[in-house]
Amino acid sequence: MQMGIELIKPIDSDTAHAIEEAAKTAGKAIDAASETGKYFSRVLGQVPENLVGILDDWLYHKRARLWAEHNARTFEHLRRWGAKEPFEDPAPALAVPLIAAAIDEDREELKDLWARLLASAMHPDRKKRVRLSFIGILKQLDPLDALCLRALDEKKDSVAREEWHPMLMTRFAASADEIQVSIDKLRELHLVEIVGQPKVIALGKLFLAGVED
Repeated sequence: MQMGIELIKPIDSDTAHAIEEAAKTAGKAIDAASETGKYFSRVLGQVPENLVGILDDWLYHKRARLWAEHNARTFEHLRRWGAKEPFEDPAPALAVPLIAAAIDEDREELKDLWARLLASAMHPDRKKRVRLSFIGILKQLDPLDALCLRALDEKKDSVAREEWHPMLMTRFAASADEIQVSIDKLRELHLVEIVGQPKVIALGKLFLAGVED
């Protein structure tokens, strides 16, 4: 049995019936002693049989919808990157903490990064790019941090601070303080180095390689 496929089977979050079916799927994973399946059941409900009964609870309903969207994005990236079905199982050591964070993320820029990271972990040609530390890094990023990291990586030529700081402010409609806080966070995470000019360093490059096309 392919636990990865069982785990991330898309859920039609617009109907309780579809979520109930997903709960049954999670139950199969639990019966097969899948740690990832066990986590899936916990984040959506205490036990699969109780899932439909708690749909009125905002948190559980929200998580079901986010999980459905996360699945759709993950499969979209896998297909776009040329992976063939059935997709490979993600390693449980990566899948469990990754899902733990992704299931509660509702900010657009970060939702896509979580989906890309999981898709990379399931792609035969990309899975070696994914490090466990990337999960901790992504959990600490705010949307503007991620946008700034990508923007700095795009800017390959030498640009003085007086130029790139206003450039980021204009591009992302952010204040000078907001940009500076994001840059400081990227430096704290050892993704970026600033020595007169911004530079995405080794860890930042590896992180981007795990989530970029």
